Amino acid sequence: MINLIRPFPRKWCLLASLIVLPTVLVGCGDDPPPPPKQKPRSVAVAPKAPTTTSIADLMVANDIDDRIWMDERRAPNSDMKRVAVLRFFNGFATGNADQIRPFLGEIELRELATLEASGELAALAAEIDGIEIQAGSTHEGRPAILGLYEFRDRIEGQMWEVDENANGFVLKAASAPPGLCDQLGADPFADWYAVVARELLQMHEDDLGIETAALIEPPSADPDGTGMSGSGGGGGSPSGL
Repeated sequence: MINLIRPFPRKWCLLASLIVLPTVLVGCGDDPPPPPKQKPRSVAVAPKAPTTTSIADLMVANDIDDRIWMDERRAPNSDMKRVAVLRFFNGFATGNADQIRPFLGEIELRELATLEASGELAALAAEIDGIEIQAGSTHEGRPAILGLYEFRDRIEGQMWEVDENANGFVLKAASAPPGLCDQLGADPFADWYAVVARELLQMHEDDLGIETAALIEPPSADPDGTGMSGSGGGGGSPSGL
C-alpha cells in the first residue's frame, strides 16, 4: 500500500534548523526580538477505506438462508454489491426465481424459465447443503463471482462474470467443463480460467485432427453403385429396427 504521509525533504529540514534564532547582534539590555512564527504544516492524511457492513449483519437484515456463506476477505467491496450477490444465491438456495431473475442476461433468463417451469429449480434447492460465494476477477481482470454449490455427494461450481451498468450489474455464466471443480486450488479464479483455456485448446486440436483425417482418408469403395460402402453404413441397429 502506498504511504501518503511522506517525510519532509531533507533540504527543508536543513533550512528549518537555520531559522530557529535570528543571526543579528543585539545591544546589552535589549531583549532579543521574538522568533518568527512558523505557519502550521499541513500533513497529508491517507484516505479512509470505505466501510462495509459485515456479511453476518447483511444476511440477517435481508433474510438470507443460513446455508449461504461468504468470507469477508473475498466479498464485494460495497454493501449494495454484497446484498445483490447474497440475494442472487439465496434464490438458488430457496428456489426463488424472483431473486435470481433481476441479475441475469437474456440467455440465462431463458434457461432459468426452463428450470422453473420443469420444477428442477425447486428440486435443486432441496438438494443444496451449502453455497460458498467468492468475489474475484476473470483472466481478463473483469469482476467475477464464483458460487460453489455443496451437495451431499459432490461440489459443483459456477463462475458468474459481472457486467456492470448504470442500473447495477448483470451476471453471465462462464464456461464450465465437466469436473472443473476438482481442479480448483488456492486461487480458484486463476485455476478456473486455466482449465477452460486447456479445454478449448484440446477441442481445437481435436477439430484439426478430424479435418486432417478427412483430407487424407481415401473414399470408401462402392462396387455395386448403391451409394453405400461395404462397411455397413455405420448407422441404425443390426436388426434393422
